[in-house]
Amino acid sequence: LFELRSFFIKGIELKLARTSLGIIPSKWAPSPPSPPSFNGYTGGSMFVLGLFMLLLGVGVGVGGMFFMWKRQRLTGLAYQVFE
Repeated sequence: LFELRSFFIKGIELKLARTSLGIIPSKWAPSPPSPPSFNGYTGGSMFVLGLFMLLLGVGVGVGGMFFMWKRQRLTGLAYQVFE
């Protein structure tokens, strides 16, 4: 019923019954890990994001204009070839 445990701490033997400790108070227990907190983005990361969005927008715009220009030239060329 009473299971004894022996512990040696700095050369001193301690014998404790297993049920004598009860519940260990929370101040002795290891603290739980803190939940991760998100505090927002830094100014540098926002600058880089804005810069790349600007470059992406310019690239899509230039690509769209190039596509429209080529399409306009091809339709005119097709009519000239088959006339």
